[in-house]
Amino acid sequence: PAKIVFGRPLDGIADQSYILLQGGDAIGAVSNSVADVFRIQPSELRDTRLFSELPGRVRRFHIYSGDLLYVLTQTNSLWRLEAPVSDVADQAVVKDTVERLLRLDAESVDDSSSDGPPHTDSGERLPVSYVELFTEQGETRLMIAPDDREGKFLRVTFTNATTVFRVASSNVPSALVSSAGLLGLRDKTVLALQAESLRRITLKWERGGAEAVEREAKAAVWRLGEGVSGRLVPERLSALLALLEALKADRIEKLGLTAGDQDAYGLRVPWLEVSVDVDAADTVRKTVLVGKEAGFGKRYAMVRGLDVLFVLSGEMVAGLSAHLVETL
Repeated sequence: PAKIVFGRPLDGIADQSYILLQGGDAIGAVSNSVADVFRIQPSELRDTRLFSELPGRVRRFHIYSGDLLYVLTQTNSLWRLEAPVSDVADQAVVKDTVERLLRLDAESVDDSSSDGPPHTDSGERLPVSYVELFTEQGETRLMIAPDDREGKFLRVTFTNATTVFRVASSNVPSALVSSAGLLGLRDKTVLALQAESLRRITLKWERGGAEAVEREAKAAVWRLGEGVSGRLVPERLSALLALLEALKADRIEKLGLTAGDQDAYGLRVPWLEVSVDVDAADTVRKTVLVGKEAGFGKRYAMVRGLDVLFVLSGEMVAGLSAHLVETL
């Protein structure tokens, strides 16, 4: 094979470097732009992408974060949360998480060892998370850990491999690096009811007082419930009906509520209770409990029988708590 050796820059000619030609008996000179092409490190020639897998081939993935395990599975292009609770997944968030993970491109790659690339601090790097991806072709496992004190980069290593991929933190999906991101994998829908199926709505306030409106099946006109007096405000009722059709939380605060959580978040004796009777074979009543303030006008909330703690925006809270009846 041909062998060419590049040397130092020429004396007095800074833009050229010495070169030992094939055979070793002649010395020449080439432009530094040519020499620089051959001075790259082997690691600079390698593919910096972490994956070659297509998002659609991922059928299941696990995220281990501390003591928590999140499991998501895909069936017929629909994702579902299997752990820590069996629940509905946010399709857009889960798909974005998988796609961004598989698109990750390293800023630098170190094949020498897993102790870390050069120019990083030497402090202990506790893993942020472990991730497992499952496809028809097999399983891939990786670990994500901090890389620098400023948090600008993360290091990714794969099982049984010493290669360290250094990636920008901003490119890593939040579900893989934060508890808030993990909770965001759950669908934020609190209620999704067809307005025409609603038959009765009851509002109860902690400070006292209750209102109820109802209508007959297939009837268009709403009336005040038994024992309620005053004037029904159509505009407020219409706004509430629209809200109940697609009530979305600002965020998910917790999955797997306990009895103690209900006290802690003001849900055992709620600030507001909204009960909705629905004309459907599989649903009799849905009740939303609105509890303590969560800051900036937001409040904690849950659906009775569902162990998910939501945080409602100030706008949602105002819409749910608006009085439907005015006194005469």
